[in-house]
Amino acid sequence: MVENIIVLNPIWLTQAIYAIISEETLDEFHQKGIFTRDWFYDFMLSTSESKTISYSKVESNHILNFMLKNNLDICYTSDNQTFIIPLCMPEKLPDHHFDEKGGLIVLFRYETVPPGLVSRLIVRMSEYVDDSLVAKNAVILRKGQARAKIDEYFKEGDANKYLKIVVKGSIFDKYTLMNEIKSVLKEIKRQWFKSLAYSEEIPCVCAICKDIDMPYFHPLDSIRNRVDLGKTTIECKATGNDVSISLLLGHTSDKKVDGLIQIVKILKDLQVDSKMNAEFNMAISAALIEINEPIMTIDGNTTKKPLSSLDKIFEKGKRVKDWVSILKVPTDSIDVVDKLLSYIEAYKEIVSR
Repeated sequence: MVENIIVLNPIWLTQAIYAIISEETLDEFHQKGIFTRDWFYDFMLSTSESKTISYSKVESNHILNFMLKNNLDICYTSDNQTFIIPLCMPEKLPDHHFDEKGGLIVLFRYETVPPGLVSRLIVRMSEYVDDSLVAKNAVILRKGQARAKIDEYFKEGDANKYLKIVVKGSIFDKYTLMNEIKSVLKEIKRQWFKSLAYSEEIPCVCAICKDIDMPYFHPLDSIRNRVDLGKTTIECKATGNDVSISLLLGHTSDKKVDGLIQIVKILKDLQVDSKMNAEFNMAISAALIEINEPIMTIDGNTTKKPLSSLDKIFEKGKRVKDWVSILKVPTDSIDVVDKLLSYIEAYKEIVSR
């Protein structure tokens, strides 16, 4: 196991890996970034100008394990005999059919996409690679009844670099796959590219944008700012049309999401009213985080999770006046609290149907 191996001399490992990914005579599959286990053993045993160290079969197995998924994320295998290095694959995907129209789309915007980001994503999600449709910076994935295409995306006159994720399929599977891809991308950033800045954007679905090839893309931060203000719509900067935030994020119930956004607004009002009460502010902050998560998650549904945090906030008092007295908030916040409680009760009725 890699966890039980201590590498005292990093050159021992780095020289081997660099030699493998830069080897021009990798074998007849080199243009596809593919090597076999037998070729790997022979190559590791030999020496050359770029690889001055010879490695035994046992050492070679250790290095191969280092290169695999959840270690250095350099290569993957489906049969333990043939291995694929996405970083060495051709620039473009093989011929394929993937109609993006009507798909669930997210852009990840970077000032620059570091080498190895997409290839690591491919390795991490290699079990879903669809019919060997993989390239250096692109891949087609299939999971359940959903397919996803991930590749580079360019905006005219925009120096930023983008990764475009498009997922199509059944409602449940496409949202599940989209969120898994996003989660893996964020984990790779956390582990390998800590200082890498990025933002997420989603295409507008206003009456005009939804039918054109180049819609306006809303930054997720702009949507989040609108939610924090208690707004349920956002303006399309290209057309001037107002768009439902719930619809934009793919939620199945406008009522549920709009109700949560109203709760966010009231919680923020309460936080201002009770700024001198540290305990209350901490409780409200926790509730806001818990509520914002399901609102901002592109999941096609609305979770019941926020209720658990809100219930805890109000469990100290059955009646509004008791609750206000216990938490020592200003008495003029009673009306706001009462309104919030009515929203919570209404929301409970909605989710219980």
